[in-house]
Amino acid sequence: GEDPVAQAKEWVALLNPAIARAQNERTPAYQRQAAITCAGLLALAIALHLAVRWLYRKLRRQIAHRADDKTCWVSHWSVRGILKPALSYARLAVWLGAGFYFTGLFHWSRYWRYRIVQFLQNTFASQVFVIGEQKYSILDFGRAGILIIMLWVIVRAVTTLLRSRLLRNVGASREVQDAIALTVQILLTGTGLIVILSGLGFDIASLAIFASVLGVGIGFGLQNIANNFMSGLFILIERPVRAGDFV
Repeated sequence: GEDPVAQAKEWVALLNPAIARAQNERTPAYQRQAAITCAGLLALAIALHLAVRWLYRKLRRQIAHRADDKTCWVSHWSVRGILKPALSYARLAVWLGAGFYFTGLFHWSRYWRYRIVQFLQNTFASQVFVIGEQKYSILDFGRAGILIIMLWVIVRAVTTLLRSRLLRNVGASREVQDAIALTVQILLTGTGLIVILSGLGFDIASLAIFASVLGVGIGFGLQNIANNFMSGLFILIERPVRAGDFV
């Protein structure tokens, strides 16, 4: 609906800076400056990587020296359960960010980056899976998997904190701690899964039907495991056998 001359002016405004940038990136001066920038950024990424590793080792030494100190703000569960994965993801983010910036400095690397991103989008972002009336892509399942892993880490941290900081301080027995922690873990995991799948647009009703059909098939082969799981819950609740008893 625009005038051809106005459209041509918009294209000129987009193309001229791009052409000027392409010509500048092919000059020896720019390539020397880009190489210096890459070297500096690589040194910065290595320094950040080593700093994160040093921080993790320092926290581990702090726990080793203050194992019996109740006032220490960093505990063994927080280092192993929360800080270690978080610092690992931080190092990964540093290298991914550095690689993305590296590939944007040179025209040939940026070209291949565009090609790779386009290939990944066509492969993983296309909606090829149909569940009920909804269509999903591999990327949708990947996002769900990442969020589920994050949910699992958070639930583990919360239940560990509940057991080590609350239940143990109020004098609850080991059996009561296990029963309450397991119940809270199941409730938080189930609620979190429903929230994650609903937020990502998955049809919960279709997934419930699919899970029911799959559960019937699995149930025939895993009857003993399901039986033992329920029996373990009743043992934790009724407490006929306690931790430390000789059986």
